[in-house]
Amino acid sequence: MVFNGLRNLLSPLGLGSNGGKVASGGVATRRGYPSILITPDIIGAVAAASAVTVTGAAGFIRMGQFTVEAQTVRTWGFGFPNTAETGRLFVDTESTANADVDGLIRLAAANATQTAIDVVMQIRSELSSENPTDITKQVFFPEVLNYPVLGRQPREDDLLQMYFDFDTNTDTLTSSETLMRVHTTVYQ
Repeated sequence: MVFNGLRNLLSPLGLGSNGGKVASGGVATRRGYPSILITPDIIGAVAAASAVTVTGAAGFIRMGQFTVEAQTVRTWGFGFPNTAETGRLFVDTESTANADVDGLIRLAAANATQTAIDVVMQIRSELSSENPTDITKQVFFPEVLNYPVLGRQPREDDLLQMYFDFDTNTDTLTSSETLMRVHTTVYQ
Protein backbone atom coordinates (compact mmCIF):
# COMPACT_ATOMS: atom_id res chain seq x y z
CA MET A 1 0.00 0.00 0.00
CA VAL A 2 2.77 2.43 0.92
CA PHE A 3 4.72 1.40 -2.20
CA ASN A 4 1.75 2.12 -4.51
CA GLY A 5 1.26 5.52 -2.88
CA LEU A 6 4.94 6.36 -3.37
CA ARG A 7 4.86 5.15 -6.98
CA ASN A 8 1.78 7.30 -7.69
CA LEU A 9 3.51 10.29 -6.11
CA LEU A 10 6.73 9.84 -8.11
CA SER A 11 5.17 8.81 -11.44
CA PRO A 12 4.04 12.28 -12.58
CA LEU A 13 7.62 13.42 -12.06
CA GLY A 14 8.94 10.69 -14.35
CA LEU A 15 10.66 8.93 -11.46
CA GLY A 16 10.28 5.28 -10.54
CA SER A 17 10.29 4.02 -14.13
CA ASN A 18 7.46 1.77 -15.16
CA GLY A 19 8.78 0.84 -18.59
CA GLY A 20 6.85 3.63 -20.31
CA LYS A 21 3.43 2.32 -19.24
CA VAL A 22 0.58 4.05 -17.44
CA ALA A 23 0.89 3.77 -13.67
CA SER A 24 -1.78 2.10 -11.54
CA GLY A 25 -4.80 4.31 -10.97
CA GLY A 26 -4.55 5.69 -14.51
CA VAL A 27 -1.95 8.37 -13.66
CA ALA A 28 0.04 9.12 -16.83
CA THR A 29 3.82 9.25 -16.48
CA ARG A 30 6.58 10.74 -18.54
CA ARG A 31 7.68 8.06 -20.94
CA GLY A 32 11.30 7.02 -20.78
CA TYR A 33 12.89 5.80 -23.97
CA PRO A 34 16.11 3.83 -24.55
CA SER A 35 19.24 5.52 -25.78
CA ILE A 36 22.58 3.85 -26.41
CA LEU A 37 25.83 5.65 -25.62
CA ILE A 38 28.75 4.57 -27.80
CA THR A 39 32.52 5.10 -27.54
CA PRO A 40 32.71 8.71 -28.87
CA ASP A 41 29.84 9.74 -26.56
CA ILE A 42 31.77 8.62 -23.48
CA ILE A 43 35.51 8.72 -24.18
CA GLY A 44 35.35 11.69 -26.55
CA ALA A 45 34.12 13.91 -23.71
CA VAL A 46 37.35 13.51 -21.72
CA ALA A 47 40.20 12.44 -23.97
CA ALA A 48 41.21 15.04 -26.53
CA ALA A 49 43.73 12.54 -27.86
CA SER A 50 42.75 9.08 -29.00
CA ALA A 51 44.27 7.27 -26.02
CA VAL A 52 44.09 7.19 -22.26
CA THR A 53 47.47 6.10 -20.86
CA VAL A 54 48.21 4.89 -17.35
CA THR A 55 51.65 4.23 -15.90
CA GLY A 56 52.49 3.05 -12.40
CA ALA A 57 49.92 2.25 -9.71
CA ALA A 58 46.82 4.08 -10.85
CA GLY A 59 43.68 2.74 -9.24
CA PHE A 60 40.48 3.90 -10.91
CA ILE A 61 40.83 6.60 -13.55
CA ARG A 62 37.96 8.32 -15.32
CA MET A 63 38.10 7.11 -18.90
CA GLY A 64 35.06 9.07 -20.01
CA GLN A 65 31.81 10.79 -19.20
CA PHE A 66 28.58 11.99 -20.77
CA THR A 67 26.88 15.26 -19.78
CA VAL A 68 23.10 14.97 -19.42
CA GLU A 69 21.37 17.24 -21.92
CA ALA A 70 19.26 20.32 -21.06
CA GLN A 71 15.75 19.65 -19.69
CA THR A 72 16.46 15.93 -19.56
CA VAL A 73 16.76 13.17 -16.98
CA ARG A 74 19.03 10.30 -18.07
CA THR A 75 19.67 7.14 -16.06
CA TRP A 76 22.07 4.26 -16.59
CA GLY A 77 20.43 1.13 -18.02
CA PHE A 78 17.00 0.51 -19.50
CA GLY A 79 13.92 -1.56 -18.66
CA PHE A 80 13.35 -4.14 -15.95
CA PRO A 81 15.33 -7.25 -15.02
CA ASN A 82 14.32 -10.52 -16.71
CA THR A 83 12.32 -8.97 -19.55
CA ALA A 84 12.95 -8.81 -23.28
CA GLU A 85 13.16 -5.03 -23.03
CA THR A 86 16.11 -5.04 -20.61
CA GLY A 87 19.06 -2.88 -21.67
CA ARG A 88 22.52 -4.28 -22.34
CA LEU A 89 26.09 -3.34 -21.50
CA PHE A 90 28.95 -4.08 -23.89
CA VAL A 91 32.44 -2.62 -23.33
CA ASP A 92 35.41 -4.14 -25.16
CA THR A 93 38.56 -2.39 -23.95
CA GLU A 94 41.52 -2.69 -26.32
CA SER A 95 44.97 -1.21 -26.87
CA THR A 96 46.52 0.23 -30.02
CA ALA A 97 47.80 -3.27 -30.84
CA ASN A 98 44.23 -4.64 -30.76
CA ALA A 99 45.07 -6.54 -27.57
CA ASP A 100 42.51 -6.88 -24.80
CA VAL A 101 43.08 -4.52 -21.88
CA ASP A 102 41.76 -6.19 -18.73
CA GLY A 103 40.60 -4.55 -15.55
CA LEU A 104 37.55 -3.29 -13.66
CA ILE A 105 34.94 -1.06 -15.25
CA ARG A 106 32.95 1.18 -12.91
CA LEU A 107 29.86 3.18 -13.92
CA ALA A 108 28.86 6.20 -11.86
CA ALA A 109 26.61 9.26 -11.87
CA ALA A 110 27.84 12.61 -10.55
CA ASN A 111 26.49 16.10 -10.13
CA ALA A 112 27.94 18.80 -12.38
CA THR A 113 30.58 19.85 -9.81
CA GLN A 114 31.46 16.20 -9.05
CA THR A 115 30.96 16.69 -5.31
CA ALA A 116 28.40 13.85 -5.18
CA ILE A 117 29.14 10.60 -7.02
CA ASP A 118 27.04 7.42 -7.02
CA VAL A 119 28.71 4.20 -8.21
CA VAL A 120 25.96 2.11 -9.83
CA MET A 121 27.86 -0.85 -11.29
CA GLN A 122 31.28 -2.47 -11.27
CA ILE A 123 32.20 -5.34 -13.59
CA ARG A 124 35.28 -7.08 -14.96
CA SER A 125 36.11 -6.00 -18.51
CA GLU A 126 36.30 -9.64 -19.60
CA LEU A 127 32.63 -10.13 -18.66
CA SER A 128 31.43 -7.00 -20.41
CA SER A 129 32.94 -7.93 -23.78
CA GLU A 130 31.53 -11.39 -24.42
CA ASN A 131 29.99 -10.83 -27.87
CA PRO A 132 29.45 -7.61 -29.86
CA THR A 133 26.64 -8.98 -32.04
CA ASP A 134 24.76 -11.53 -29.91
CA ILE A 135 22.79 -9.57 -27.30
CA THR A 136 21.93 -12.75 -25.40
CA LYS A 137 25.61 -12.97 -24.41
CA GLN A 138 25.92 -9.32 -23.36
CA VAL A 139 25.49 -8.15 -19.77
CA PHE A 140 21.88 -7.37 -18.86
CA PHE A 141 21.66 -3.78 -17.64
CA PRO A 142 18.20 -2.77 -16.35
CA GLU A 143 17.50 0.86 -15.50
CA VAL A 144 19.21 2.06 -12.31
CA LEU A 145 16.65 3.95 -10.22
CA ASN A 146 18.53 4.45 -6.95
CA TYR A 147 21.07 7.28 -6.69
CA PRO A 148 21.39 7.78 -2.90
CA VAL A 149 24.33 10.23 -2.91
CA LEU A 150 22.81 12.47 -5.58
CA GLY A 151 19.43 12.08 -3.92
CA ARG A 152 17.75 12.07 -7.35
CA GLN A 153 18.16 10.71 -10.86
CA PRO A 154 20.83 12.38 -13.05
CA ARG A 155 19.43 15.46 -14.77
CA GLU A 156 20.61 18.45 -16.81
CA ASP A 157 24.40 19.03 -16.54
CA ASP A 158 24.93 15.95 -14.34
CA LEU A 159 27.51 13.43 -15.53
CA LEU A 160 27.29 9.74 -16.40
CA GLN A 161 30.86 8.57 -15.86
CA MET A 162 32.90 5.49 -16.69
CA TYR A 163 36.03 4.59 -14.71
CA PHE A 164 38.64 1.93 -15.38
CA ASP A 165 41.16 0.20 -13.12
CA PHE A 166 43.85 -1.49 -15.22
CA ASP A 167 45.17 -4.94 -14.23
CA THR A 168 48.52 -3.99 -15.78
CA ASN A 169 49.37 -0.39 -15.01
CA THR A 170 51.43 0.13 -18.16
CA ASP A 171 48.62 -0.69 -20.59
CA THR A 172 47.21 1.93 -22.94
CA LEU A 173 43.49 2.07 -23.52
CA THR A 174 42.70 3.50 -26.96
CA SER A 175 39.35 5.00 -27.91
CA SER A 176 39.80 4.15 -31.60
CA GLU A 177 40.04 0.43 -30.73
CA THR A 178 37.65 0.34 -27.75
CA LEU A 179 34.01 -0.48 -28.49
CA MET A 180 31.24 0.62 -26.12
CA ARG A 181 27.46 0.28 -26.24
CA VAL A 182 25.74 1.16 -22.99
CA HIS A 183 21.97 1.51 -22.62
CA THR A 184 20.53 4.52 -20.83
CA THR A 185 16.96 5.72 -20.26
CA VAL A 186 16.02 9.27 -21.27
CA TYR A 187 13.10 11.28 -19.86
CA GLN A 188 12.17 14.62 -21.41
